[in-house]
Amino acid sequence: MVKKKILITGSNGFLGKLAVEHFSVNNELVLVALISSNNENFYKADKENFEEIDLVITNEKPNIIFHFASEIFDTHNKNKIYKTNVVGSKNIYTSAIKNNVENLIFTSTFSLFEKNYDYLINETEPISCKNYYGITKLEAERERAQTAEDLAS
Repeated sequence: MVKKKILITGSNGFLGKLAVEHFSVNNELVLVALISSNNENFYKADKENFEEIDLVITNEKPNIIFHFASEIFDTHNKNKIYKTNVVGSKNIYTSAIKNNVENLIFTSTFSLFEKNYDYLINETEPISCKNYYGITKLEAERERAQTAEDLAS
């Protein structure tokens, strides 16, 4: 079995920790977060800074990126939430394309759908987010789609 090199952003968060636990057995992991880690392949990198995150991706050449990092609480500075969720995501996506990363898995949020539903919803349901976190995650999704569209044309 060929080991894949997997880069995980937000490796100290809930999903990041689960991914580290799951993928560490048969893969080489590269972890990125703003909080230090004891892992030997750990980078403290600011995803809001393209040069910082691009340097990690360029040097490590991951096969897969799991992008879990985000600011989740509206009690934080709105500028910080925007920079992390929108700008940081765009930087990761842009660097992944530049470095020919095979797969990028980006997590969004159920906060896109905030109203009380009395039926099962799917991705065609109109967005109903009201909190700033959900709004920035939606914008990150739109930025990713626009970047992909721009590159295809």
